[in-house]
Amino acid sequence: MGYRTCLECTLGVFLHLLLWLIFRQPHPNFINVRTAYASEIWAQLTKNHLTKSSTERFREYIR
Repeated sequence: MGYRTCLECTLGVFLHLLLWLIFRQPHPNFINVRTAYASEIWAQLTKNHLTKSSTERFREYIR
């Protein structure tokens, strides 16, 4: 158990804390809310895409 083992342990703790900060959930329902919101946006986008004619989509694309 030398310097290298101590360094590996310290890096492991640092990585764990970093990942915890990145992936922590601010609210227990955060994932469900985020998924529902994304589903709503996706539904709106596909609805808009399907209701437009190909000519309208082409005009938007070239703008």
